[in-house]
Amino acid sequence: MARADVLAQRTGGLGGYLAGILILVPLSALALIMGEGEFAVALSPLIIAILGFAVIRLPLRVTITALVFVCIVVDNPMEKPANGLWQSPLYPIGKLIFVNLSKLSGIGALGFCLLDAAIVLFLLLSWFRKTTRDPSEKGAIAPIKPLTQLLVASFLMVCFLEAYGISRGGNFKNSLWQIRSLLMMPLVCYLFIRAFRHPDDLKPLGTVLIVGSCIKALIGFYYFWVICRPLHMKPQYVTSHADTMLYATSIGLLISYWLETRSRRSILAALVAIPIIMIGIITNDRRLVFVSIFGGCFTMFMMLDWKIRRRFIRYGLLASPLLAVYFVAGMNSKSMAFMPVQRIMSVATQEDRSSGTRDIENFNLIWTLKPRPLMGQGFGHEYNEIVQADSIASLFALYRYIGHNSVLWLWSVSGFVGFTVIWMYLAVGVYLLVRSYRFAKDPTHRVMAMTCIFAIIAFELQAWGDMGIENWSGVFLVAASIAAASRLAVATGAWGRAPAAAVEAPKLVLVGSKA
Repeated sequence: MARADVLAQRTGGLGGYLAGILILVPLSALALIMGEGEFAVALSPLIIAILGFAVIRLPLRVTITALVFVCIVVDNPMEKPANGLWQSPLYPIGKLIFVNLSKLSGIGALGFCLLDAAIVLFLLLSWFRKTTRDPSEKGAIAPIKPLTQLLVASFLMVCFLEAYGISRGGNFKNSLWQIRSLLMMPLVCYLFIRAFRHPDDLKPLGTVLIVGSCIKALIGFYYFWVICRPLHMKPQYVTSHADTMLYATSIGLLISYWLETRSRRSILAALVAIPIIMIGIITNDRRLVFVSIFGGCFTMFMMLDWKIRRRFIRYGLLASPLLAVYFVAGMNSKSMAFMPVQRIMSVATQEDRSSGTRDIENFNLIWTLKPRPLMGQGFGHEYNEIVQADSIASLFALYRYIGHNSVLWLWSVSGFVGFTVIWMYLAVGVYLLVRSYRFAKDPTHRVMAMTCIFAIIAFELQAWGDMGIENWSGVFLVAASIAAASRLAVATGAWGRAPAAAVEAPKLVLVGSKA
């Protein structure tokens, strides 16, 4: 009888798989026809089925971690990877995830991408599990309510500015492009807070970040040396501008991991991953990444104990002659070995044409803000082009609807009041992370706090320098950082009382210092 039950169960399971196949095959064929032969469209029913199964069966934090890894590794066609000159094998998957389904299927009503749908689905699922008292909620650390309220305020302010801008004659269709990421940011932050209920739940995201950055760096290395070099071609960049945030945050994670633990594992991780990521940084040739790393490392240095900082100052003074020789030798060199020096010099001098056009654009954004400094002009409007730089209207007709400097552009749209409400959760998140770092007894928690501060700095610099608000990489980095701030501050006692189970860990002791 037992054998018969087992056989029935196996047969039932097999029948379920067969039924799934019988449903997916015609759906895939229909998608292939509607997508005019696009392989990515044909895969969409299978991807949706796998995603649905994972969402139902797995904890939300596992599914979201896997989704973040995929989104980091694959190419986002909207970011024009490799300057549009080459498509990696992962490009079709990125096209399926990031491109609006209306463009893939030809159905105008599907004006959203698969990632948008996945995030909404995850939000609904998190709400459902909360209302049904999911058993996995037990033992979770309560999120910080004021931080969650700031996320709601940011979302509502974007909605208000949308209505305000449209009421003033703004273009509704173009405004949707403007507000998309600004609406998604607080939603994804809230989703991450709901999914990652304890600081330790966020640890896999660190591994995802390092591995994903290494994969992107190797893809860029292959494109640069195998495809571009034989053609004597030097591309403007090899992956995308958004990878600046991934590379800088990964470097910050590896450095803080080594500083706080000084373990063999941290040293090995740094020795293996940092050279690979540096290859990605050099071949991608974005000067903003060096600014991000410097800004993050300086913040990290200032947060360390004074005794440790004094030791680093001594090491820096000893190494300063070698650094000076390297810097002087690289000032007039075109070798890739001196790429950091070249990028630093380009940031300091800003004599290239790109910097000049950015200055003109920033001037126009400031003058757009002046007539309405408190609430801005609302969404759906172009910025005022008082001084015209090189026109790119033939390439991108909507260029005046958003500036390269996302921060100044957001000021021009929302004014000082609107910008403060939209941006406040980032400032509060950094505040909570700094306090969490000071209060943390566990080195892993200190590494997490430091890395998240590094990530927010990288995002804000990318937003200031190159449309960072529009990048999904920045959305995920900020969301993970806000979730860490919400959970870490409670877990470490930086907000309220620390949990009774908190155990004091050994303090950081640098090699050569007295314990």
